[in-house]
Amino acid sequence: MHARFLRDPVTAARTVLAARPLRRSLLAYLLFNCAEWAVWVAALVFAYEYGGTPAAAAVSLMQLLPAAAVAPVAASLGDRMPRERMLALSYGLQASAMALTVPLFAVEAPPLLILAGVVLVSVTFSLSRPAYLASLPAFAATPSQLTAANSVSTMAESAAVLIGPAVAAGVMALAGPSQVFALFALCQLVAALLVLRPRPAPIAVEPATRTSTSPGEWLAGLRELRARPDGVLLLAYIGFAYLLVGMADVLAVVLSFEILELGPSGPGLLISAMGFGGILGAAASIFLAGRRHLGPALAGALFLAGAPFALTGFSEAMAHAVLLLAAAGMGKSFLDVASRTLLQRFLDPDVLSRVFGLQEGLMLLALAAGALLVPVFVALLGPRGAFVAAGLMLPLLAVTTWRRLARIDAEAPPPPRSLVRLRGVAMFSHLPVPTLEAVAARLVPLVLAPGESVIRQGEPGDFFYIVESGRLDVTVDGRPRPSLGPGDSFGEIALMKALPRTASVVTGTAACLWSLDRETFLATLTGSQRSVAKAQRVAEARLAADSAGSAGTTGRSDQHE
Repeated sequence: MHARFLRDPVTAARTVLAARPLRRSLLAYLLFNCAEWAVWVAALVFAYEYGGTPAAAAVSLMQLLPAAAVAPVAASLGDRMPRERMLALSYGLQASAMALTVPLFAVEAPPLLILAGVVLVSVTFSLSRPAYLASLPAFAATPSQLTAANSVSTMAESAAVLIGPAVAAGVMALAGPSQVFALFALCQLVAALLVLRPRPAPIAVEPATRTSTSPGEWLAGLRELRARPDGVLLLAYIGFAYLLVGMADVLAVVLSFEILELGPSGPGLLISAMGFGGILGAAASIFLAGRRHLGPALAGALFLAGAPFALTGFSEAMAHAVLLLAAAGMGKSFLDVASRTLLQRFLDPDVLSRVFGLQEGLMLLALAAGALLVPVFVALLGPRGAFVAAGLMLPLLAVTTWRRLARIDAEAPPPPRSLVRLRGVAMFSHLPVPTLEAVAARLVPLVLAPGESVIRQGEPGDFFYIVESGRLDVTVDGRPRPSLGPGDSFGEIALMKALPRTASVVTGTAACLWSLDRETFLATLTGSQRSVAKAQRVAEARLAADSAGSAGTTGRSDQHE
């Protein structure tokens, strides 16, 4: 598991980096994410040095709330102009806004004027992410490149949580917050140039159907929550987790200046520690797939996210604080996955996307509320007491709601038996846990007698198959190929490449198969956040082997069309 866990992200990165347009677009996106985090940290440090904890909290709100209001407008702009142009425009606006803020620092302008520049920068940041995600199809040359690009983009976002605050810490230690804005203004100018350079003609990608969301549709999510109040508890877990994140960003400044006396470089390094822990937690969450009972994992994540954070205020050295914050970040990521997976199992699938839309709004509000609570906690309890109060929220929530959580866990239907086989298929094994379980639920069992034909060479293909039990015999142009057994899969070539079946498969014994329809198969490959580059390689290898008339060479699993 560990080797495969490391190998698939590397494969995705190679797939993207091999394509020059994607490579340039990804580099620009990495620069954008690093700039977003670095400027966030620099603004918090500037505000704290000017007005202490209340000022840092106020600046957090000033950056979050306008950006949240502008984000929906940004998405609509991306639909009204070429998305690559919108992406370049957003990067250029960020460079301009940061460049305009630098002289305000240089002439020691009134703090409110400087903060106005900071807010302007944060608003321009809200333009880029929707435009980037929508523009990816124009940079990709194949469906597999598009899927790999989605995966590597997620890696870039995680890496930026480490890189951006760390760079900000180094620059502020040497020169101050103004130079952070200057450095990343230059970086965003480079990002704009990267996505404006000439590119090969993009592939034709059918645009997704765009629908409008009426108030009545959003109310369906609220009605589902009202009918299933335990779902509100799961959303509350996520809301409290992001309340802690909102407090953590401001408390990192307090920890750096008032407890550890690290100075301006400290907050960036401390926030990076939480980002590193979050990457580890997201990686470990793959082991939640297929678990019947997620309640204990969720309760454990609440304790892991909160308890180390509560102890951070008593740190006497930076190394101790870094380890504790990394542990808290790991618990928070684990909590996200466990709670969202339970939501998917527990709520009506027809309204689940609207419930997750409500969750997105809740997260933004929780971040703002967390920043607002820090000055209150510090004033009432002191810096160390503020850490204790903030960190104990999640463990106390777990203790007081354990019985309800256990009931949710017991009532949630178990994952389908097909999930075990699905996880054994390389192209699906690293899907996010909720997606993996959703795809497994779409698998249909087939029970076949000996001698029954499953697919015939030359016919069109409509399904992908996974072998649950039995033996299946394979022939290509009448010549035998290695047989298939439990855990093997076949049928993806016709679906991925729009080709007729390249082999015939007949049951050699009584067999049980799982079948997945073409629409779900292709939607999963092109829409997931994980790499399926291996599926493309397997398909190419099979076609080459069949053309040469040789036996299959791609290994036992995923061995035949």
